[in-house]
Amino acid sequence: MLRRAAVDARRRLPKLDDPNPSTLLAQRKLPSQLTALRALHVPASKQHAEKGRDRQAYDELLRSRLALGVLRNAQAAEVGIAHKPTGRLLDVWLAGLPYTPQVHSCG
Repeated sequence: MLRRAAVDARRRLPKLDDPNPSTLLAQRKLPSQLTALRALHVPASKQHAEKGRDRQAYDELLRSRLALGVLRNAQAAEVGIAHKPTGRLLDVWLAGLPYTPQVHSCG
């Protein structure tokens, strides 16, 4: 019964616009989005299902990498807060230690 529903749903799938260019899919040996969805839900063989799963995994990884890139670019464009340390808190903390630490400046 479930397989019959999947086959019926597969028949009703519209033609999907693939977000990836066909040259990229050919280069990476990936099926189209529609073929991948069909392979996942009503596979002709185990290998057919694996190719569909590979395409879905590729799309998921690509979307997550693109989202990270967008976030990284947005953060890089933000103006940071400049802090000018006074040393006041560090001096109090160093004075409260039970030993005399060797303090080295960085750079």
